[in-house]
Amino acid sequence: MNSSYDEQLQAAKRASRWNAAVSGMGGAILLGSLVFSAVAIRTEKKEVESLQSRAKALKDSIAARESTLARMAPVAARGLGYVAWRSVEQAGELRPSLDARKALDSLTRLNAVDRSRFTVHYFGADLSTAVNTAIVEPELKRLGFRVERRMRDEGMADVPTNCIWFGKNVQTTDVRLIALLLTSAGVDIRCIRPFQNAAGPKANSVEIGGRRSSVTEPIWSVDRILTATFDVR
Repeated sequence: MNSSYDEQLQAAKRASRWNAAVSGMGGAILLGSLVFSAVAIRTEKKEVESLQSRAKALKDSIAARESTLARMAPVAARGLGYVAWRSVEQAGELRPSLDARKALDSLTRLNAVDRSRFTVHYFGADLSTAVNTAIVEPELKRLGFRVERRMRDEGMADVPTNCIWFGKNVQTTDVRLIALLLTSAGVDIRCIRPFQNAAGPKANSVEIGGRRSSVTEPIWSVDRILTATFDVR
């Protein structure tokens, strides 16, 4: 009987030691998990702080670039021929003009021809309220056109420059060049059409002016200028 009791006692002791060992292992595992979690949290916190720091640096860089663009926008507008260049506050306002200028330069390089037989007439008092003629007129001459100013009809004083007329002999490319130049200088072109008598005395002429019936028509985009066909019927 004593032998059986001793065996039970020893078994109980062994079980107790095993439970203690298991409990110790569990505690160690739990402690390890807590330590790992703490380290992971600190690492993630550092990563978050790093990302926040990078985001702030990027935001500051973007703000600095936007500030630079805002300062440069009026300067670019002045160079393009805007008459009211001081009122240009955002670079985005110049997007149509810059697109037109890029297309103009490309088209000019591809079409270096003699245009001296074509004369561009514009009404000085009208065009000077829309663009800086000190820039636009030399540009027209650089493209090869002869340029002449005309006196406007006083009855059209309230109509802005918005239309280009052309004669039968004027090439489609030449019309496009003039339209792109005016667009780059901030003019809202709303009408491009041949003269009523395009084959007459104005066959070699282009006229820039205002057309009252076109003041509410859509503005011609650069894409439209580049793809439209200007047929004289």
